[in-house]
Order: sequence, then structure tokens, then C-alpha cells
Amino acid sequence: MQSTTENKKTPYASSRNACKLCAPLGASVVFKGIEGCVPMIHGSQGCATYIRRYMISHYKEPVDIASSNFSETTTIYGGNRNFIEGINNVIRQYSPQVIGIATTCLAETIGEDVNALVAEYKQANEENPLLPVFIHASTPSYQGSHMDGFHEAVYAAVATLADKNTKSGAHINLFPGFVSPADLRNLKEMLTLSGIE
Repeated sequence: MQSTTENKKTPYASSRNACKLCAPLGASVVFKGIEGCVPMIHGSQGCATYIRRYMISHYKEPVDIASSNFSETTTIYGGNRNFIEGINNVIRQYSPQVIGIATTCLAETIGEDVNALVAEYKQANEENPLLPVFIHASTPSYQGSHMDGFHEAVYAAVATLADKNTKSGAHINLFPGFVSPADLRNLKEMLTLSGIE
């Protein structure tokens, strides 16, 4: 007869990588890949700190991620004042060419209309010749993972930055997804060998 200790199963603790659940993290990776772009997280400071910490440990160098820094009051009355102050701080400190705005679960849950906030900001500052381009990606984590945030930001960047009037003969745009720099170098090498720009 078997002893009762042999019949017992060893307890198992399941774990999940929280980084795979953060849609604004995926968007921030895209925004950091655009020259002259500063990512801004429209939501709580904790979300921006988490993303900054993750990217610093990945890239092994400092990474700037701005935040509109929601508080309890902002959650109730809306984040428009924090949004404007955050944008002003980013422009004053970094002079970016582009500001990539990713929304968090909190901003999406209270119904922040970021496109309207951007339009109001542009209208109030239309005389500023150094006004950056704004890219907004809707990235609540309850709607997807870091991959969904990545794809949403790529789509938003292309929709905002692509010149619809330019036509080119031998030019291809590739959007390979969430791949490593080595994969990108390999794709560039293959296209160069094929004579494709």
C-alpha cells in the first residue's frame, strides 16, 4: 500500500509576466523608435514609472517617459489640466518634434477624449512655431496586451505621419511587428540586396 505522502501533489504557484499585459508599454516602444519623439502616458504616475523601469532594465540606459500624473481629483473631474501641464513640461524640457500619447486604463475608463484635448491644445498654441506633432494611441490594458498597444501605436503613427500625396516607384514600407533590432537589420540587408528602398 502506498503512503499518503506519495499521493499528495506538490503545490504549484502560477505566475504571469505583468509586462505582457501592459498596452501602453507596447505603445511606448513604438514611440521611442520615432526620431525626436517623447512618449507621454496619459494616466497615473505609477503607469509611467512602471513602463520607464521596464524599458530602462531592457535597454540598459535611461529612458524618458512623461506622464500627465492623474490623481484622485483628476479621476473625478478629468485630466485636461494635467494633460496641458504635462505637454507644456515636455515641450519646455525636451523640445520634441513628436509627442506620442498613450492612454492608460484609468484615462480610458473615465472617457478622456485625447483627440479633443490635442485639438484644444493646438488651437490655443497655434502661434507657436515649435509645436510638435501629436500621435495618440488608445491603449487600455484591459483591452489587450503589450502587443496590442504596439500595433495600435504603429497604426496611429502611420495614420498621423504618412504623406498621402507622395508616390514613389521602388519604395516599400515594412511593418514587421515586435521584433529585435537584429531582425530589422536582416530585413534591411535583404531589401538592399534586392535593390528595394
